[in-house]
Order: sequence, then structure tokens, then C-alpha cells
Amino acid sequence: MTSALAGKELTRALRRALQHLYDPVELRHNPLPGLLGRKPFTDPVGDFRILLIDAIGALKPASTTPANSNSQRYHDLLTYRFIEQMSQKEVASDMALSLRHLQRLEGQALRALAESMASAHGISLDWAGSDIEEDGADGFDQVQQEIDWLKKTYPLEKVALHELLRPALETLAPLFEAQAVGVRVDVPAGMPQARAHVVPLQQAMLHLAGLLAEIYTGGGLVVRGTARPGSVELTILAEAPRQKKPDLPDDLASGIALVTQVVETSGGTLAYTWADGNFSATLSLNAREDSPVVLVVDDNQDTLLLLERYLANSPYAFAATNQPAQALTLLEQLRPAIVILDVMLPEIDGWSLLAQVKQHPQGRGVPVIISTILPQEKLAAMLGADGFLKKPFTARQLLDLFEKLGI
Repeated sequence: MTSALAGKELTRALRRALQHLYDPVELRHNPLPGLLGRKPFTDPVGDFRILLIDAIGALKPASTTPANSNSQRYHDLLTYRFIEQMSQKEVASDMALSLRHLQRLEGQALRALAESMASAHGISLDWAGSDIEEDGADGFDQVQQEIDWLKKTYPLEKVALHELLRPALETLAPLFEAQAVGVRVDVPAGMPQARAHVVPLQQAMLHLAGLLAEIYTGGGLVVRGTARPGSVELTILAEAPRQKKPDLPDDLASGIALVTQVVETSGGTLAYTWADGNFSATLSLNAREDSPVVLVVDDNQDTLLLLERYLANSPYAFAATNQPAQALTLLEQLRPAIVILDVMLPEIDGWSLLAQVKQHPQGRGVPVIISTILPQEKLAAMLGADGFLKKPFTARQLLDLFEKLGI
């Protein structure tokens, strides 16, 4: 029997899931599977992510459909925005639309996706009183645009961890006292300095600490600093919560998402856990003296631009060529820390170039990642590649692979 559900409620959950498609904690707490009547996933994060990606793929029209049709534009827009994690401004530019037009189109695309997913699960949607094209269409991107402005305004600088913490601790001292929250800081002297957009990151730390102070009344916060090879970490533990909460509070979830965006502009990461009211978060920042060079060899200019954007404000320096014949020369000149190779290259097969890089004196010991649209991970490993990325991939997947390879 078909059930009815408010279309606006489903679409809000859908939008939030897509905005946090690569955030495991957000996906684990998103209500969308329950709204769709799904049985619990075997893998609550991976299976949910696959469900969302497949749902977008199901919107792709037949090859004979005109490129300017709404169905094609919906599919492309959702792919760019959420699978490839591009901002509205970037997608609007690529699709030759005004930002306002893009925002309206995104609302329509989300509505079409919600209808498609609901239908696949035997659910009818009630859109009475809904204006889904406008609902939340640009709030997420207004934050992103503000963060982009901060990146341009505040350069990457070296900063000691205690200097990152000081403004938050001083500003929030009256709140900590009022909430009876004890604060203990253990940041050893002589730790390496981090590279960061200092002022935005200080404000992000203040925001997160303030949220935790409100939640953990009568408890305590413990902040620890740790030096790692090439990085420094700040771990924040919240103790003795006011009450046990099975679900991550909405305001804390939104705050973490915002702080994560700010941290990532400095090339860092923020990982956190929440279990029955217990909270911990680890902020990792680059502390290398020199930025390792990433050499990309790909004849697709759009791919090069995408990777350059992914590595902007990261701990890595971007270098690229769309001429495979230049690869070995650049290998000698730049001495990259890692090489990313496409397979389908003009004039030379990518597999042959992989062998040449590995045999070159300057390439020995340099990790090589194969990146292609084809599912050739096993072949890449057999031929000596150190990593594999199937296109399209996200910035998070790229940086996670760098970390796995120890770069």
C-alpha cells in the first residue's frame, strides 16, 4: 500500500545527506533511510552513499535526449554539486547559468530526485504548501562563499597551537564559568608550528568550543596537542555531558560541518566521534616546511582544473601537464612527491608511461596513482601503481589516498 509523505520533509533530509555525502557521521544520523522505509543497511555509511549516488545515476536520460533538456541538466547538476562537490558558483559558471537560475534549477533537480526515490520505495509525496525550489537553496553556498572570501583575505601562515587556542579560551572564559565547565589544556612546548588561515581557524575553534560548553554543562573539556610526522594534531574531548543523547545535536552537527570547511581550507582534516553523548574530535594540520609537489599528467584540461582546485590551500603544491612527453622532464625538474597518471593519453599508453616513471632514476620510490574512468584497480596494482582513483572522485578521496600513501 502506497504511503504519503511531506515532500518538503523528504527533500530537506535528501539535501542534507547530499551536502554531507562524504561525511560518515552525518550520513549515519541522517533520517532519509527511515523516511523511505528502508531496512537498516548492512553498511550504514557505504550503502547509504551508494543509494544516493545510484539515485542520481538513475536520473540520467537516454543518450538521444537533448543536452539542454531538464532531465539532462538535473542529472548533470546533481552530479557536479554533490558527487563532485563543486560549489553553486562553479557549477553555474560551467553550465552558463546565473547563480540565481542555478539555485532554482537545483531546487527543481532535488525535487525530481526526491520524487524518483520515493516512487522507487512505494511512497507518494505531498507537496502542499511547499516551495521546494527556494527552500535552503543557497544557505549552504552562502557559507561556502564566505569561506572562499576568508581564504583569499587571510594567507596561510605558520602558527603555534597555543596561539590557535588562546582567543577561544580567553573569549569563552565567562561562558565556561557560567556553565561550570572545566577546561584542561595539554599542549607540550616545542611542538612544530602549523600552517593555517589563522584568523578563520581561530574563530572556528571558538565556535566549536562554545557549542560544547553549552552542551556539557557541569562537565569538562580536555584539549591535547600531539606532534606527528609532517603534521600536528589537536584532540578535543568532552567529559560528563549534561544528559545522555543518542543522537548528535543538530546545532553541534551544523557547527562541526562549518568548522570542517574552515579546517579544510588550511589543508587540514577534522575527524570526530559521537556515541551516546560522548564526544571527541581530532583536528590535524600540516606542519611541513616545504609543500610536497603533486605532478598530474592528464590530457583533459577540465580534470587538471578540478585537481588544481582540489589541492588549492592544501599542504600540497600542484603541477601538471597535458603533454605526456613532458612527464619525465618534469619528473627531473620538479622532483614530485607523488605522480597522478591518466591511462588514456595521446601518443603514449598510460601503462607504458607508468613503467617509464618507475624505471626513471628520479621516479624510484615516488608513489604513482593511476586515475581513470575504467575499473582497472587490479591491473594498476599488478603493473606497479601505488594507488588508484576511479573518476570521478572527490577532494576528500584524493587527500585520504595521499595520507594512506604517507605523503
